[in-house]
Amino acid sequence: MQIKDIEKIISQVLSPMNFKKKKRTWILIGDEITEIISLQKSSFGNNCYLHHDYIVNNIPLDGLPCHTSECWYMVNVDEISTLNSLLDLDNNITDEERKKLLYDYLTKRFTKYVGIVNTEKKFREIMENQPALSRKVQEYFKIGVYSEKNDVC
Repeated sequence: MQIKDIEKIISQVLSPMNFKKKKRTWILIGDEITEIISLQKSSFGNNCYLHHDYIVNNIPLDGLPCHTSECWYMVNVDEISTLNSLLDLDNNITDEERKKLLYDYLTKRFTKYVGIVNTEKKFREIMENQPALSRKVQEYFKIGVYSEKNDVC
């Protein structure tokens, strides 16, 4: 199996959810939140990484590609491990089995977490206690070191 085969499977899952594909990135642009899923080929092995990030549309990016980094906070460790195993093209899974397992994983598990954060309110609820937020996002939502309970900032 090659990365293009994985791209096709991801597109089969995300396209019906209105994500638009550009190269190895799928984008869902909403009124308040833009969601980004990107597939990256490893430089060191025969595996891939699936990144999940957000942009808050009312906050300038100031040169950043997004406002979050690796938004897998809603996903448990076992599910991330399963996904990573399926994206490791060197493990002993046949191409047909990998296609089926990856499609099943993406449709049954992954889609529980994708496309659900479409308002600033929902974004704040999920990201409030997460460390991988840009300073601008923390300031905008008054969370993290910029929270209302921390009068220093």
